[in-house]
Amino acid sequence: MKSTIVIYEHENLLGKACAKHIAYHLGAQTTCTRHVPEAILSLVDNFVLCISTWRPEGQRGQWSSLLKCLALHPLKGKTFAFYFCHDPEAGAFIFDGLDRLYDVLSEQGARVIGNPNWYQHDQTISEWICGISPNL
Repeated sequence: MKSTIVIYEHENLLGKACAKHIAYHLGAQTTCTRHVPEAILSLVDNFVLCISTWRPEGQRGQWSSLLKCLALHPLKGKTFAFYFCHDPEAGAFIFDGLDRLYDVLSEQGARVIGNPNWYQHDQTISEWICGISPNL
Protein backbone atom coordinates (compact mmCIF):
# COMPACT_ATOMS: atom_id res chain seq x y z
CA MET A 1 0.00 0.00 0.00
CA LYS A 2 1.34 3.42 -0.92
CA SER A 3 1.88 5.91 1.87
CA THR A 4 0.53 9.46 1.75
CA ILE A 5 1.31 12.57 3.77
CA VAL A 6 -0.52 15.89 3.69
CA ILE A 7 1.67 18.94 4.32
CA TYR A 8 0.33 22.36 5.32
CA GLU A 9 1.90 25.72 6.12
CA HIS A 10 3.08 26.17 9.68
CA GLU A 11 0.63 28.29 11.72
CA ASN A 12 -1.91 28.52 8.89
CA LEU A 13 -5.18 27.45 10.52
CA LEU A 14 -7.15 27.25 7.27
CA GLY A 15 -4.43 25.12 5.66
CA LYS A 16 -4.24 22.89 8.72
CA ALA A 17 -8.02 22.36 8.72
CA CYS A 18 -7.97 21.50 4.99
CA ALA A 19 -5.01 19.15 5.52
CA LYS A 20 -6.75 17.32 8.37
CA HIS A 21 -9.90 16.92 6.26
CA ILE A 22 -7.96 15.58 3.27
CA ALA A 23 -5.85 13.29 5.45
CA TYR A 24 -8.93 11.84 7.13
CA HIS A 25 -10.47 10.88 3.78
CA LEU A 26 -7.22 9.54 2.33
CA GLY A 27 -6.17 7.65 5.46
CA ALA A 28 -3.01 9.76 5.59
CA GLN A 29 -0.92 11.61 8.14
CA THR A 30 -0.37 15.37 8.31
CA THR A 31 2.62 17.53 9.08
CA CYS A 32 3.51 21.19 8.68
CA THR A 33 6.23 22.73 6.54
CA ARG A 34 8.49 23.08 9.59
CA HIS A 35 8.39 19.36 10.43
CA VAL A 36 9.27 17.56 7.22
CA PRO A 37 12.38 15.51 7.86
CA GLU A 38 14.34 14.55 4.77
CA ALA A 39 13.62 10.86 5.49
CA ILE A 40 9.96 11.46 4.64
CA LEU A 41 10.95 12.18 1.05
CA SER A 42 12.42 8.69 0.80
CA LEU A 43 9.74 6.82 2.75
CA VAL A 44 6.51 8.38 1.50
CA ASP A 45 5.03 7.75 -1.97
CA ASN A 46 2.35 10.47 -2.21
CA PHE A 47 2.43 14.07 -1.07
CA VAL A 48 -0.52 16.44 -0.86
CA LEU A 49 0.53 20.05 -0.37
CA CYS A 50 -2.15 22.32 1.13
CA ILE A 51 -1.08 25.72 -0.06
CA SER A 52 -2.79 28.89 1.09
CA THR A 53 -3.36 31.47 -1.62
CA TRP A 54 -3.59 34.15 1.03
CA ARG A 55 -1.30 34.83 3.92
CA PRO A 56 0.12 37.74 5.87
CA GLU A 57 3.55 39.02 4.81
CA GLY A 58 5.32 37.03 7.54
CA GLN A 59 4.11 33.68 6.22
CA ARG A 60 5.08 33.99 2.56
CA GLY A 61 8.33 31.99 2.71
CA GLN A 62 7.08 28.92 4.54
CA TRP A 63 7.62 26.51 1.65
CA SER A 64 11.23 27.55 1.01
CA SER A 65 12.85 24.97 3.33
CA LEU A 66 10.74 22.17 1.85
CA LEU A 67 11.57 23.41 -1.64
CA LYS A 68 15.29 23.16 -0.83
CA CYS A 69 14.84 19.55 0.37
CA LEU A 70 12.83 18.64 -2.73
CA ALA A 71 15.53 20.08 -4.99
CA LEU A 72 18.12 17.74 -3.45
CA HIS A 73 16.17 14.47 -3.68
CA PRO A 74 15.31 12.32 -6.65
CA LEU A 75 11.52 12.18 -6.72
CA LYS A 76 10.98 9.65 -9.51
CA GLY A 77 8.02 7.48 -8.55
CA LYS A 78 6.67 10.09 -6.11
CA THR A 79 3.30 11.74 -6.68
CA PHE A 80 2.43 15.29 -5.67
CA ALA A 81 -1.03 16.85 -5.55
CA PHE A 82 -1.79 20.46 -4.68
CA TYR A 83 -4.82 21.69 -2.83
CA PHE A 84 -5.03 25.47 -2.88
CA CYS A 85 -7.06 26.62 0.08
CA HIS A 86 -8.22 30.19 0.18
CA ASP A 87 -10.28 32.42 2.40
CA PRO A 88 -12.63 34.40 0.15
CA GLU A 89 -13.24 36.89 2.96
CA ALA A 90 -9.54 37.73 3.23
CA GLY A 91 -8.71 38.22 -0.42
CA ALA A 92 -6.29 36.11 -2.41
CA PHE A 93 -2.70 36.09 -3.56
CA ILE A 94 -1.38 33.51 -5.96
CA PHE A 95 1.20 31.34 -4.24
CA ASP A 96 4.48 33.18 -4.78
CA GLY A 97 6.75 30.20 -5.47
CA LEU A 98 4.38 28.00 -7.45
CA ASP A 99 6.36 28.13 -10.71
CA ARG A 100 9.58 27.25 -8.89
CA LEU A 101 7.86 24.42 -7.03
CA TYR A 102 6.59 22.90 -10.29
CA ASP A 103 10.04 23.30 -11.85
CA VAL A 104 11.77 21.52 -8.95
CA LEU A 105 9.26 18.67 -8.96
CA SER A 106 9.66 18.23 -12.73
CA GLU A 107 13.45 18.38 -12.55
CA GLN A 108 13.48 15.71 -9.85
CA GLY A 109 11.14 13.38 -11.76
CA ALA A 110 7.96 13.72 -9.67
CA ARG A 111 4.47 13.21 -11.06
CA VAL A 112 2.02 16.05 -10.37
CA ILE A 113 -1.71 15.29 -10.34
CA GLY A 114 -4.83 17.35 -9.83
CA ASN A 115 -5.71 20.83 -10.93
CA PRO A 116 -2.49 22.67 -11.81
CA ASN A 117 -3.83 26.07 -10.84
CA TRP A 118 -5.37 27.44 -7.69
CA TYR A 119 -8.83 28.16 -9.10
CA GLN A 120 -10.54 25.33 -7.25
CA HIS A 121 -13.37 27.45 -5.90
CA ASP A 122 -15.75 25.65 -8.24
CA GLN A 123 -15.01 22.35 -6.44
CA THR A 124 -15.71 21.34 -2.88
CA ILE A 125 -12.83 19.81 -0.98
CA SER A 126 -14.66 16.48 -1.09
CA GLU A 127 -14.97 16.66 -4.89
CA TRP A 128 -11.26 17.46 -5.11
CA ILE A 129 -10.38 14.46 -2.92
CA CYS A 130 -12.55 12.17 -5.08
CA GLY A 131 -10.83 13.49 -8.19
CA ILE A 132 -7.26 12.87 -7.05
CA SER A 133 -7.58 9.80 -4.83
CA PRO A 134 -7.64 7.22 -7.66
CA ASN A 135 -4.28 8.59 -8.82
CA LEU A 136 -2.47 8.21 -5.50
